[in-house]
Amino acid sequence: MRKLIAQCSQSVHECKSGYVNTAIFMRWLSRHFISQKQQGKVVLLLDGYISHCTDLDILGRAQENDVIMVCLSPNSTHYLQPLDWCFFKPLKHFFYKALHISTQSHPGHKARTCFTPFLKEAWQKVVTQANAHSGFEVCGIYPHNPAQIPDEAFSVSDAAWLCQLLTQISWNILKSQTVFLP
Repeated sequence: MRKLIAQCSQSVHECKSGYVNTAIFMRWLSRHFISQKQQGKVVLLLDGYISHCTDLDILGRAQENDVIMVCLSPNSTHYLQPLDWCFFKPLKHFFYKALHISTQSHPGHKARTCFTPFLKEAWQKVVTQANAHSGFEVCGIYPHNPAQIPDEAFSVSDAAWLCQLLTQISWNILKSQTVFLP
């Protein structure tokens, strides 16, 4: 346990920006992912962050260990990340719901002192095998279904997407149609 705490502490000190850097990602890949994977090829989905998919040492280590790294497009990861859809979004929802119920039933009580029970309650509702499976399905990753991703996810940039949206709004106003904003 002390060794794990020391490793985490070292990682925190090396990562002053709050983002994972190449050294931290290599350590995680080697010590936590590769060391625990079963024999054979596996696919590792990555968010496209530069330290994950451009370092030759990382790419070599992955190849040596039958890890196929798939980097998601940086501009569409909010559509393509299963954890965002099936885990983080509902976890946040259930956490704030428990917090709201507590503040309503105990006015004036500092809810932040009860962080752990709220998180535990939310965690138990969210972390299920069914949620994990649904995250991959919602993102169209497995089973493969590109139609799950809306067209605006493939825009060249947010500016291009905004231009498309404004054009759509203008066209719909001219046609007197209702416009639904995302």
